[in-house]
Amino acid sequence: MVTAMRNYLLVLLLLPAILHGQDFTNKGKDFWIGYGNHVRMFSNNGPSTVPEQMQLYITADGATSGTVTIPGISFSQPFTIAANQVTTVDIPRSAALLNEGKYNLGIHVTAIKPVVVYSFIYVNAISGATVCLPTSTLGKEYYSLNYTQVSNEPNSYSYFFVVATDTGTTTVALTPSRNSLGGLLANTTTTVTLTQGQVYQVLSPLDLTGSYIQSVSSGLTGCKKIAVFSGSGKIAIGCGNQPGTSDNLYQQMYPVSTWGKEYVTVPSINTADRSGQTNFYRILTSDPAANVRVNGIQVSFGGLGYYEFSNSQTNYIQSDKPILAAQYFTSQGCSGNKGSGDPEMIFLNPLEQTVASVTLNSMQPSSGTNINEHYINAVLPNSPGAINSFRVDGAAVSNFMPVTQHSNYVFAQIPVSRGTHNITCDSGFNAIAYGFGNAESYGYSAGTNLKDLYQFISVSNKYAVVNFPAACKNSPLAFSMTFPYQPLQIKWQFSGLFPDTTIAAPVYDSVWTVNSKTLYRYSLNKSYSVTATGTYPVKVIATSPGVDGCGGEQEINYDLQVFDRPVVAVSYTNNG
Repeated sequence: MVTAMRNYLLVLLLLPAILHGQDFTNKGKDFWIGYGNHVRMFSNNGPSTVPEQMQLYITADGATSGTVTIPGISFSQPFTIAANQVTTVDIPRSAALLNEGKYNLGIHVTAIKPVVVYSFIYVNAISGATVCLPTSTLGKEYYSLNYTQVSNEPNSYSYFFVVATDTGTTTVALTPSRNSLGGLLANTTTTVTLTQGQVYQVLSPLDLTGSYIQSVSSGLTGCKKIAVFSGSGKIAIGCGNQPGTSDNLYQQMYPVSTWGKEYVTVPSINTADRSGQTNFYRILTSDPAANVRVNGIQVSFGGLGYYEFSNSQTNYIQSDKPILAAQYFTSQGCSGNKGSGDPEMIFLNPLEQTVASVTLNSMQPSSGTNINEHYINAVLPNSPGAINSFRVDGAAVSNFMPVTQHSNYVFAQIPVSRGTHNITCDSGFNAIAYGFGNAESYGYSAGTNLKDLYQFISVSNKYAVVNFPAACKNSPLAFSMTFPYQPLQIKWQFSGLFPDTTIAAPVYDSVWTVNSKTLYRYSLNKSYSVTATGTYPVKVIATSPGVDGCGGEQEINYDLQVFDRPVVAVSYTNNG
């Protein structure tokens, strides 16, 4: 949590629920999802003769309900969830993306209360899974992260796809790093227009890592949030140029505005490699001037735009500018790995973006999978309070070990059973969940925090200034908004809670720099008070001057959560 005030010591007095739940995690009430190219469903291979599964696993801390819809094929499926349990929704095969181009196949998940969604795809021992990101956490700028495209089956392609999540028209600029199957040229920008729920997929027989995807303004319409996924229809990893057993890759991308500067990696294990398998890693940067170190040694990105390495140990990655890191599991039997497994790609969470609790699903599709080993890798602060409070399904974990390259953190590789698991800790942690079977695997981030580092709302009251929408009942509060540009106009809309306010010529009251971006804070110079606890929608509409291709009106939506009373004290100093 970073306040908009500078060089002050602030005392934060808030409920634990605020500390654990108010930052923008993968828990939400609205999601847009898609299923990318899978070699067994690709039209050039003909119709699949084996059963396939595309499933959403939906879980929540408390009982709730919702609906999964696919407007393009008139699919609608209501669901209910019991507290800390997983509900499975089967997605029809007709929702899978096949060739390159535009589709009306966006999958919309809505829920009454916040839920966590994981997406899974499986066909004939070729499986993959991803954690899904709520619409509120999405961004407007992404880089695709894939892998060298080598496969043991024809028509296996590297891919990325974008889903339009907002109403009206969304304009997206696509700049693939390699020539695409559908005729897009490498390092050449092509603009496509999408309406809500439409999807555009790009395929290539070559590695699409470094492809740039950006939502841009069109006329009076500003940049709109988009969801981006990347992966491969089928790929081998760690076997050199000779394809070994292959699996598909499928992950939702993190927006550039949420990337971090520090990562700790922990190798995967299985029953034959308890000390750690050889994993591959890629580090992607949007700024070629970034100084990146792996275990204290500075690395070079060359002309690739990414750095790759492999080993079977923990690693500490640090940078002076935001980066994205991915972990890859190898093909079964490759890179010296023993036992079962197959390729998988997981986007890692930086040490700056942690969670305090999560309910996850160690994959249990209804039939056909070979997966019979399930694990959780966890990283948390090396302190007795963090270690002693970490629980998996209520049980303490005793095998934490210090991270050799960064002794302020500890890690554990935890075997678990198939099914639902609840992880809690008094301190923030990072975790990945994964599993292996004969020539098969899955893996995903167990939970993530996706704070936008450059654009956020702040709420101040007599207890604190916090950079997320949280307040205390009957306590006077004030709002401010931080932008990475100087808006021409700001509209505050409170859905009837307070009178709406328009500032025609806003003047910032604070300015500072984060990761070479200049940030401007604009305060709403009014005092408010809420008399009842609850959740209240707040909308900020800013007219952008056209920075980074995002002119026109920019709409930012929040849920203001009002709590009954403060109970926890945390001190924080912001050095600006």
